[in-house]
Amino acid sequence: MKKFIKIFSILLVALTITGCGSKKKNEDKKETPVKIEMKDKEVVKEQTVKGLKISNVNMQVIDGMTNFSAKVTNTTKEDMKVETVKIIVKDENKKEMAKLTGYVGSILKPNETKDIINTTDIDLSKAKSISYEIEQE
Repeated sequence: MKKFIKIFSILLVALTITGCGSKKKNEDKKETPVKIEMKDKEVVKEQTVKGLKISNVNMQVIDGMTNFSAKVTNTTKEDMKVETVKIIVKDENKKEMAKLTGYVGSILKPNETKDIINTTDIDLSKAKSISYEIEQE
């Protein structure tokens, strides 16, 4: 019995010293997300296409994901049925990087404004210009 107690004591001391069996908290190192705010004037400039003014353009790239938002305003004197706004993003060589879709899906009365948003897993941080196509029904 004394032999058993000695062996048990030695094992207990060894486990305590080596830390085996202890539940040490693993601190998750949270990396700060990499956020790029697109400020290139050709990317965020206000544009009017088919009587729709696209303004307040905001494009951010966060950890490789691109978030796009803008306001679409009917600048005509008539109601306009607008389905979608195609957002064509190009690089410095005018090569298309991505074609995004902003959904409106309603009739815009004169001077009425709607928000469009799109999120993509494409990193568009190297974008140098944006153009738009309006899809109406």
